[in-house]
Amino acid sequence: MSTQDKKHVRKKKKFGKVIEYVSQERTIIPSDDILTQIEKDALKAKAITPQALAEKYNIAVSTIKPILYRLEQEGKLKRIASTKWTDVFSSA
Repeated sequence: MSTQDKKHVRKKKKFGKVIEYVSQERTIIPSDDILTQIEKDALKAKAITPQALAEKYNIAVSTIKPILYRLEQEGKLKRIASTKWTDVFSSA
């Protein structure tokens, strides 16, 4: 979705407050070129989160997480911090 096609959404909250936001549609299945670029970026970074990569490549976080977990299992990445919501990875 290009920047011109983004939809401005108005959502009404309690007591007449209206909140505007721009909805984002992210890619679910990345191409092979983007997958290799994601792996290169993950290995170069001192610390990386799935959210940072998802924002950079406009890909869903649920798609990025298995890629990072696979790299961790291969021994290329190491999980340095983990919470209920996110994980932080570093190159091994």
